[in-house]
Amino acid sequence: MADKQIKVAMEARIAAFAARDQTNPKKYGDLLGQTLDSHLGATADVMTEIVSCFGVQTDKTIGALARS
Repeated sequence: MADKQIKVAMEARIAAFAARDQTNPKKYGDLLGQTLDSHLGATADVMTEIVSCFGVQTDKTIGALARS
C-alpha cells in the first residue's frame, strides 16, 4: 500500500513540475519573442529586397524619362 502511495505521489510531483514548466510565462514569453523576431527578420529582409528592386526600377524610369 505504501509503495502505491509513494508511486502516486511521485507521479503527481512529476506532473506538477511538468505543468509548471509548461505554464512558465517567462519561458514562453522568450520563446514567443524569438519566434516573432525570426519571422519579422525574414519579412524585413524580403521588404528590403523589394525596396531595392523599386529603387532600380525608379532609376530606369528616371533615365527613360530623361532621354525622351
